Amino acid sequence: MPARVLAIAGAIGAALLVLVAFVAYRQLLHYERRAIEHVPAGAELAVRVDLEQVVLFEPVRRHFLPLLDRATLGAGQAPPASRLLRLRQAGLNLGLDLRELVFAQLQPGEGWLLALGGIFGSEPLLPRIERVLRAEPAAQLRSEQAMLILQPSGVALAQADDGVLLLASDASLLARALPPSRGYEAVGLSRSGAAALGALGSWLRALSATGPAAPPASVSALRVSARLDLADPFELSAEIEHGAPIDIAAVRREIDGWLGTPSEHVNFAPQADWGGERALAARATLTRMASTRVAVHSTWQRDELERAARSLAAWLEPRLHAGGPVAR
Repeated sequence: MPARVLAIAGAIGAALLVLVAFVAYRQLLHYERRAIEHVPAGAELAVRVDLEQVVLFEPVRRHFLPLLDRATLGAGQAPPASRLLRLRQAGLNLGLDLRELVFAQLQPGEGWLLALGGIFGSEPLLPRIERVLRAEPAAQLRSEQAMLILQPSGVALAQADDGVLLLASDASLLARALPPSRGYEAVGLSRSGAAALGALGSWLRALSATGPAAPPASVSALRVSARLDLADPFELSAEIEHGAPIDIAAVRREIDGWLGTPSEHVNFAPQADWGGERALAARATLTRMASTRVAVHSTWQRDELERAARSLAAWLEPRLHAGGPVAR
């Protein structure tokens, strides 16, 4: 066979392999971020984590997925073993298919939402989940308007039309979050980066108010947007927006107030240091971008990420129990 014919045949074969690989990637591995589009209107805090990165997925696998095995569904009885295994056998393999995690909270003490996005396939998951849960002897749940309501806590579960699984503190909040929206923009949550956070000033001021004193009235952020990029250590970039001109020193005091960081300026009672955020704040450099905006840059260690995941899982676990409402 002539060399020219062999070259053409080889080029065609290579092109076909590339095409097959591309189709397989699009159908089996590629995930378009959609969970972020279910941040409900009125959210004052929102966090997004891209779980396509192993370094971010591992803490979630270790601390969050076991909550599904430990959550009780009625009468305070321990759940049967291997709920995750039974869900996997029913077609929901969170350990393999989960790609995006979004958490949102309304005003402190109000409702919360957890959105799970992944390559779950085109088949509806809620009927499969319901069959697995109803097979448990102590299960107390009811179906209502394409939702599963866990009794008596009222925690609600549903699947949006785009495939995202939603778990909310109550059915009314879940109903608000089901249609895709741009609510994440209002809270300042970015679609880019390995992870992101958005928080309104009202949520941050309520956080500071848990101490015996409040920040000075002249110090009040309107919104904070933060983005985490993969590196070793992680790179954290944030922007703090204020409604009036402010100087760097005042912003530093404000951050200390949010975190309950002891300093000569802010004398708050210590708050929970969930994921090394006080050390992160101590490492931060602040740059004034405009009279009302300040940029913050810092680094976050991987062991601090592990602590943050463990702390959030510990906070979420009692809220997944069906044994009755708990203080949020």
